[in-house]
Amino acid sequence: MPRVVLASLGDSNDPLTWSGIPSYFLQTAKSMGLIDEGLRLNRSGLQFQTRRAAWNLSRLLVGERRGGYQYSKSALAQMWAPVADSLSDSVVINCFQLTAETVIANKSIERWHYIDMTFEQLLNFYDAHSIMGKGIAREALTRERDGYRSSAGVIAHSHWAAQSLRDYYSLPPELIHVALPGASLDAEDYALWESSEDRLPRSIVNTNLRLVFTGRDWKRKGLDRLLGAVQIAHRKGSQVTLRVIGCRAEQMPAEMRNIAGVEWLGAVNKRSDARRFLELVSGCHIGCLLSLREAGGIGLREFTALGLAVIGTDSGGSPEHCLPGSSVIVPASASTEEIAQVIIDLDKDRDRLHRMREYAWEHRHQGLWSHSVSEIREFWPHPANSAVPSPHYSR
Repeated sequence: MPRVVLASLGDSNDPLTWSGIPSYFLQTAKSMGLIDEGLRLNRSGLQFQTRRAAWNLSRLLVGERRGGYQYSKSALAQMWAPVADSLSDSVVINCFQLTAETVIANKSIERWHYIDMTFEQLLNFYDAHSIMGKGIAREALTRERDGYRSSAGVIAHSHWAAQSLRDYYSLPPELIHVALPGASLDAEDYALWESSEDRLPRSIVNTNLRLVFTGRDWKRKGLDRLLGAVQIAHRKGSQVTLRVIGCRAEQMPAEMRNIAGVEWLGAVNKRSDARRFLELVSGCHIGCLLSLREAGGIGLREFTALGLAVIGTDSGGSPEHCLPGSSVIVPASASTEEIAQVIIDLDKDRDRLHRMREYAWEHRHQGLWSHSVSEIREFWPHPANSAVPSPHYSR
């Protein structure tokens, strides 16, 4: 069996890299025998920062916008240089759209990508044109397309991302795969939480409806509209509460800081304070992510893994990250009033909400990385280490 390694834009072992997605994927993939180790690509040292500054200056001198250094040939070459010579005859799964040219040129390396969206989607859907020059964007798109076409396969986090691979990059179907990502939750912490007590959804007939939001980018993730919807629901008689994790009240516009029923918790570290995070989220009834733009939404996978019903939007790959039997999907453009009505309707129809939560609990493991790795194994061309057992969770 070839050695399989995981790469990302930075240290794939570090939970601070890309919202922890590579780290949590790596943890479970190693335990299930799919991946052997994670690569440490350094993009934080003084040398890297100095070269970034010089590169940005050179962009300005030729009339280009600064930004986008991580997509440049020089940045990728610098990051991959310490490990490139050790990768011969290995399989590399890269959680970034681009790879160093020296790695691509080594034909003994089997290359895969595992991405939440393509660079074309980052530019057009997320409007990243505003943070980098046209020159680097055009160059990166060309190198991305060539890199995909010469790879063994590209795994997308959603069919939404896979559509860009087909339509914009013209990749043949045999190179395109889809495997939803898992929740950014430590497998051991999750198992302890799950087995600690009977967590089957109980009747909520005589309790206030409890919502939860997790995220830092409040504007893109729709926290302002959710707060407004809670305010409207209160005016119409619903005694709903909202727990906000990741944002502080002082980050919001003044008129949104003192809404009744809102509990502001700020950042909660999922590594050092994992038990608290799990209890805070699972202690609610509905997880809410009302993003205007979202490639998928790892928060949605966390809500699923913790057995919550979900209110999400139809933005990007978000609907695919929700369970159909336990979710309400609204348009990304939904007004505050429309969102409030969804909350009010669920508050009034407790039987429906209970059924949604029961469904979420029954299918909660679909939100875990163990499910994602199992999906990858279905098309993975190499035998996994069968001696490594799959993670055990409660049934």
